[in-house]
Amino acid sequence: MIYWFSPRGENMIDNENYMREVDVIPDAASALQKCLLQIAEGQVEYQISPRLPSGSRPDIVASFIHDRRITVIGEVKKSGEPKYAREAFYQLERYHRDMPEAQTAFIAPYISPQTARLCRDEKISYMDLAGNCHFSFPGVYIHVEGQTNPFAHSRSLKSLYQPKAERVLRALLHHHPKTWRLQRLADEVSVSIGQTHKVKSFLMEKEWLEETSGGVILSRPKDLLRDWASHYRLNKHSHILRHTLSALNSFERDFTKICRQNEISGAVTSLAAASHYAPHASYQRVTAFALGDLTVLDSALELEPVESGANIALLIPYDEGVFYGARDVDGVKITSPIQTYLDLQGLGGRADEAAEILYEREIVNRW
Repeated sequence: MIYWFSPRGENMIDNENYMREVDVIPDAASALQKCLLQIAEGQVEYQISPRLPSGSRPDIVASFIHDRRITVIGEVKKSGEPKYAREAFYQLERYHRDMPEAQTAFIAPYISPQTARLCRDEKISYMDLAGNCHFSFPGVYIHVEGQTNPFAHSRSLKSLYQPKAERVLRALLHHHPKTWRLQRLADEVSVSIGQTHKVKSFLMEKEWLEETSGGVILSRPKDLLRDWASHYRLNKHSHILRHTLSALNSFERDFTKICRQNEISGAVTSLAAASHYAPHASYQRVTAFALGDLTVLDSALELEPVESGANIALLIPYDEGVFYGARDVDGVKITSPIQTYLDLQGLGGRADEAAEILYEREIVNRW
C-alpha cells in the first residue's frame, strides 16, 4: 500500500529552542506521531528513551497498527547535515540489533537535500520537525514535502556565504587539492583563525571538507561550488552603468591600465572575463569590479552615465575577496575562474553556456 502526501502549510517554531538534542526530542516525538497517524489504524504510541535489552536507549520508539504492528525507532540530532546523519545511522544500526523487526528513522529540525539522498541510499527513513518526511518499508510508503520549515535557512548556512567566510572558500577552491593548516589558510585570505575554524566546522558537517594529518582539504569541491553558486547573487554588489564609444576589447585593456596607474583595484568579470578563458564567448557589455576613486575611471576612459543602453557595468564589490586569484590575460586583468563562474550565475542565455564551459575547462579540469 502506498501513501503520498504533499500538503502546504507552516509550522512556526522558534529556532532558539533547538540548540541541544535533548530539547529537540519531545517535539520530534510529537512530529513523528502526527505523521504516522495518517496511516495508523488507531493510535500511535511512543516512548522517549526506553531501555532496550542491551541497555542502550534510543531517543524514540513508536508503534502503531497498519495491517500489522509496526515499530519505528527514531534517532534525533540537532542538525540534519550528513555528518550528524551518519552518526545517527551508526546508532540506529546498534538499536536494530535489539529490535530486528523494527524500522529505523533519522529525525532532525531540518533535513538538507544532501542528507535526504544519503538516507534514501542507506534505506533509512527520515523526517524533519515541520513534518516533511520519507518513510519507506514493507507495505508502507509515506512521502511528505512542501511544509515550510523555519530551520531551512540556518545561521550556519547564512554565515558560510558572507564576505569573510567566502574568502576562505575561494582559497580552498582556487588551490584545490591543496592541504591547508588553518592558520596558514587564515593568513592567506586575511581572516581571523576563529572565523576560519567556523568555516571548517560547517564544511565538515556537510562532508565537503576532511581533516588529514597534513591539514584540511576539500573532499567534495564540486558540491561546495555548486551550492555556493546557487546562493550567490551578482546584484549584492553595487552597480554603476556607463557607456563607452571605444571597442570593448580596447576598453578592457585601458581599464586595466588606468586601474594600475591610479591604485584602483579592478578586474573584468562575467561574460567578458569568460571570453578570455573560452574565446568563443560573445558579449555586448563589459562587467568589471572596481574599488577606489571611480571618478578617475569616468574621466580617463571617457565614460558617460546612462539609464539605458549601457555597455559598461562597474561593480563596487561588497568585499575585496572578489579579486582573489585574479590574473592578467592579454593585457586585461580578469577575475579568477571561480569568481567568474559565480558572476555568470543567474544571467541566463549565453552566460549559462559560458559558465559550464568555464567549469569544465578551467575549474574541474585543473582539480
